Amino acid sequence: MIRRFVAMKCEGLMFGKPSEYLDKAAKVLTIELDADLVKAFIEIKASRDIIIHNGGRINNLYIDKAGDQRRGEDGEELVIDRAYFRQVIVTLKKLSGEIQSKTEQKYN
Repeated sequence: MIRRFVAMKCEGLMFGKPSEYLDKAAKVLTIELDADLVKAFIEIKASRDIIIHNGGRINNLYIDKAGDQRRGEDGEELVIDRAYFRQVIVTLKKLSGEIQSKTEQKYN
């Protein structure tokens, strides 16, 4: 029962805003994440949302979410090319690596 409760709580976190669930995770772990890395992750999530929910067309919701990391203007097609996809992989590896290393530093 405890495992199921924890799983439900974790799943619930993932349906919030990326900035909120990263902030909550950092607070629970008592670590601080690099702000630029968090912004890059938020843009990745906003890009995913545009592809899934708006046919790849940039809208004001994407612009608001992505902020200064946005990759186009309202009405333009959001480009997901090989270079961007590579950068996504690099960013996600950096973020997961930062969480791991800062957590290990804190608790080892």
